[in-house]
Amino acid sequence: MTNAATTQKAETTYINPTATLSSTHQAFFQYMADKGTIPSTLKTYRRDWGVIEDYFGGAKKLINILPVHIAGFAKSEELNEKADGNPKAQRTIDKTARVFRMFINFCQETRRISKNPIPKGVRLGRLSITERSARMAKREVKGGKVAA
Repeated sequence: MTNAATTQKAETTYINPTATLSSTHQAFFQYMADKGTIPSTLKTYRRDWGVIEDYFGGAKKLINILPVHIAGFAKSEELNEKADGNPKAQRTIDKTARVFRMFINFCQETRRISKNPIPKGVRLGRLSITERSARMAKREVKGGKVAA
């Protein structure tokens, strides 16, 4: 491949290879508003966005989000637990995961990324019963309680 062809491929792959989560999320929310998403839904999506940004960090470049990072997010405390350490309701987890998936799809559709890093068929935010029990036991021991 020639140098010119390599340069052209890079230019057509990404609109902005330096785009970060925080520099892109406003465009995503504007896109959602333009699609007709009602304000109360946008408000809850913005709350979910806080969870996403807490895990990845706002400075995370979109092109650097890989499937391994998605797997980490799916099992993260940020996604699966409340601030007090108790498990979030599955509906809440699913909604936050859905917002993240919509954001990634938006980034791909608007050519901010070339490939969706979320593997097809992967459900985000699903801890196994064993993993959830282990976290709860760890939290109880951490809080000074004796796990049963």
